[in-house]
Amino acid sequence: MTILTTVARTMADVALASPTSPPDPFPMLTPYLPYAPLAGVIVAGVSLVVAILALRSSRGSRKIAARALLLSETADERTRHPIVASLLDGEERIAATGDRRIEVRVLVRNPASVPNTLEMIELRVSYTVAGRATTMLVALSATQRPDALSSPLVLGAASSMSGWCGFDLPATLSSGWVIEDYDLAGLDVHGNAVEVPRLVLRRIR
Repeated sequence: MTILTTVARTMADVALASPTSPPDPFPMLTPYLPYAPLAGVIVAGVSLVVAILALRSSRGSRKIAARALLLSETADERTRHPIVASLLDGEERIAATGDRRIEVRVLVRNPASVPNTLEMIELRVSYTVAGRATTMLVALSATQRPDALSSPLVLGAASSMSGWCGFDLPATLSSGWVIEDYDLAGLDVHGNAVEVPRLVLRRIR
């Protein structure tokens, strides 16, 4: 009994004199611990690069948004302030053959703060034939007037222009017609209508 007691005490003393270290919870990571500071530097560098790219992308997005807003405001300006035309003078010459020549002097204004273009200018003829009402568009033709207008007609911001527009209506086309009205009809490059309704013309035979 005494011997066993002595051995137990001896083993206990040895255990107290040589405590064992706790086991490593991540033994596979132990060889890489010396590289931990370098990994931290790499992660920080990658984060910085990502932040710079995000900042550049944000600036680019803001520029695109600003450009889109400017284009929208420009289109809105043209819609709110379309081209306006008004009649200054006009005449209808009827030849012995029945051919008609219509010439009108108009003032065309662009009240918008951005340029615009009158892309098309036509004469709309309202008439009845055999008791049936209908309309026809006559294309712009050349005129000998020195201040003739032509299409497309480019107008600067807040600008105006005046001149003559000529249209030919041959008798072979208008035979049997009862002409009711002449209207000046046009379109700008954005599809907005420009009109001078019911032209008042001097009739010259």
